[in-house]
Order: sequence, then structure tokens, then C-alpha cells
Amino acid sequence: MIERLLEPGSTELPDCMCGNQMRLGGLRAATNDTEIKTFFCPACERELRLTVWSEAISPLNQSF
Repeated sequence: MIERLLEPGSTELPDCMCGNQMRLGGLRAATNDTEIKTFFCPACERELRLTVWSEAISPLNQSF
């Protein structure tokens, strides 16, 4: 289930399911158009991976 998406270029940190703020654990390019941000929770050790689109092709920048 997707609860929310981060906008490209965002420095916002997601909240963990336990209520604590997660920390950025890693960043890697997945394709030319996307990168994967890995977040971890220091309190409960959960990990969250988000795929982030580049700003140029972000679905948030598309009009329908």
C-alpha cells in the first residue's frame, strides 16, 4: 500500500509505522529516470525503500 509519495528533490523524511522519523540510509540510481532512496528507523529498525522519479518525468508534473 502506498500512503504517500515524496516529490522529486524533496528532503523530507518519512515517518515510520512506529511513529518515529526515519533517516536516509542510502541513495542509488535505478535507471536514468529514477533513483531508490532507502530509509531506516533507528527506533524499531524497519526499512523503507522509495523509488523517486526525476523531476522531468515525475507523474506529479503531468497534466491529465
